[in-house]
Amino acid sequence: MDGESRIGLGNDCYLDLDGAVLIKDGQTVYLTPMTFRLLRYMADHMGSVLTVEELIRRLWGKQVMVHRDELYVYIRKIRMALEDEPNKPRCLKTFRNRGYVLYPRQKHGCRGRLHITYPVRVVSEQERTTGAPDE
Repeated sequence: MDGESRIGLGNDCYLDLDGAVLIKDGQTVYLTPMTFRLLRYMADHMGSVLTVEELIRRLWGKQVMVHRDELYVYIRKIRMALEDEPNKPRCLKTFRNRGYVLYPRQKHGCRGRLHITYPVRVVSEQERTTGAPDE
């Protein structure tokens, strides 16, 4: 499998884009299509704070009204698939009133506690796609 058909999530964990599955520690983890889309989007923006609003807009579009609880269900599914201890997430962290950050998996879980070793800033969807900040 070449590098373009997968997205590395760190430490023997990656998304197989051809099969639309997660490979974790050599095992195939099957995800629902929506869960896979969400995890792929987060993996494409690893280390960035992604707001709830941005994630909802990216997954369901602007025309559909979706309650935040719907997103939380998919976040939980990702944690169940990705984390060694889903109730103590280390890879998919919640930043209260900000959004979510996906960190690469490390040998013993993911990046670690909420302590951040590099600056994190919220980047708007416009800035992410055009490179220009919101005005």
